[in-house]
Amino acid sequence: MENKNLFMLISLVLSFCLFFAIMILYFIDEMNLPGLPTSLIPAEYIHFFIQILPGTIFTDLILLYIFPMVVFAIFILIAPVLVQGLYKIYDITFIFRNKPQYGIIKGGTRIKTTSLIYRSVLVSLFAFGTTTLMVQLGVGNIFRATAGTGAPLPLIKAENIFFGTFFFTPISLLVFVPIWLLEDCGLVGYRSFKGQRKIPVVQGLFKWYMNVIEVYTGLSTIYGYLLLILNTFGYFVFSSSFSDPAILTPIILLILPLIITGLFALPLFLYEKNLNKVQNRIHSRLAKYNIPFLELPAYDQLIKQENTK
Repeated sequence: MENKNLFMLISLVLSFCLFFAIMILYFIDEMNLPGLPTSLIPAEYIHFFIQILPGTIFTDLILLYIFPMVVFAIFILIAPVLVQGLYKIYDITFIFRNKPQYGIIKGGTRIKTTSLIYRSVLVSLFAFGTTTLMVQLGVGNIFRATAGTGAPLPLIKAENIFFGTFFFTPISLLVFVPIWLLEDCGLVGYRSFKGQRKIPVVQGLFKWYMNVIEVYTGLSTIYGYLLLILNTFGYFVFSSSFSDPAILTPIILLILPLIITGLFALPLFLYEKNLNKVQNRIHSRLAKYNIPFLELPAYDQLIKQENTK
């Protein structure tokens, strides 16, 4: 099994294990076994899970795993038109500047495992950061069914972020899948500056979009983890204890971006398997704009040298 497939399998299994653990803790609570602490997991985790979604944890899980499949299926279906639209938007940004020439650097369909992990975790961190900002703005209660009487604010916020990250991870794919398609089709813009002391620029069109996403994700993630460490874990240091079962949620939050990638592991696997067909459809669409395939001898030579190492 390829390493990238192994990663997707592990993330899928870990996400299943997390949900099974929540259910097992709930059933242990219901059994009232002697010698075990009570309230291992709030009942709302089972009865509602994500408040904004209908039904119990079981219907929520169906939606959380099905929605990514729908997103991938729709975007792959409309991939040629979607990439064309992103290309047009990029081109418009050069109204007051010298427009670049466009080309396609046709690569393979393989992707390094580390690159796939980065893609996946970036989606989860984007969801985590977005949820954190929403919770800080005071709208986090749409994710958590009830906070309980006298529940401390740091724990309420941690649980809101926990549920909100689950909710926003599939939705975040609406932002990322189009950018992945743009990257994987190999569309680049290149500009030279004749007579100027400037280095020619060759850049994938996806990078223009991804730079904004990466900066936002980085800043919001740092902010989110600082709040989690200082406020939530600070609460257990100064006002409670680390033996409190409620600490399970913030501990899971620390590694949640790695686990939650399992929500879209299966559609991501299918995307990788069918990428060659998707690329061909996109290239056929771009042909109407007479965008050539670029052959860069020096670049190709560097790639060959890299592959021989």
